Amino acid sequence: MSGRKTSLVLYGLQDHPESRALVECLGTVKLGASCLSVTRLVGVDALVLDELIRMAWNRPDHVEG
Repeated sequence: MSGRKTSLVLYGLQDHPESRALVECLGTVKLGASCLSVTRLVGVDALVLDELIRMAWNRPDHVEG
């Protein structure tokens, strides 16, 4: 996660094979090569974002740190 002046940037949420379909349902976000950029949380589906975060956290190669 990275805070920018104009948006909140989330990394590692597009790595799961099923995440691509969820990203399409997420709402108003900009997609980068490995990140999601959220300018307004109002335009984002919180349940979809929660599921994307859970999928990223539960990946077999996830390293806590």
